[in-house]
Amino acid sequence: CQQKKINTADFSQYGKKFFLVIAGNPPEDTDLNFQVMKFNPAFMDRTMPIDLTPDFDGWMEWAITNLIDERILIFLEKNPSYLHQWFADEDRRGCTNRSWADLSSLIKGDSNEALKSASYRTAIRGTVGNAAGQAFISSLDDMKPLFKECYLEGKPIEKGETAFRQKLS
Repeated sequence: CQQKKINTADFSQYGKKFFLVIAGNPPEDTDLNFQVMKFNPAFMDRTMPIDLTPDFDGWMEWAITNLIDERILIFLEKNPSYLHQWFADEDRRGCTNRSWADLSSLIKGDSNEALKSASYRTAIRGTVGNAAGQAFISSLDDMKPLFKECYLEGKPIEKGETAFRQKLS
């Protein structure tokens, strides 16, 4: 018989198909400053660990639906390995799908030229890490006109742009 209790909270009323989902960082992450504590054996015996891996296509669909800045979508299309590189930099900062969403909120509506200022460069690298931040900043010069601009102005869309770009219209 599975106990569906946490301290005094009783979840057994929800039936057999009820699952309580908890999230945490694995114990091996304790050296990464997450302030992670190891679970005690009794807790581990009552849980089932599931490792989750970010899904690029799923995140891109989410990003389009949630109006993530198009420059981030363009950058990640060309550099998908940057979607999730935790602690990829020597300074132990990295990028995650959440940090790209945070960056979108930071830069939305500002010009590419503004993003190259010293204060923005610092903020961008601080949000997604040095490696991803520098790669993103460097990509701004090579960015093609955004899909919506091309579409509205009747310009041809360069071959090689993914279906994600076309969904933006």
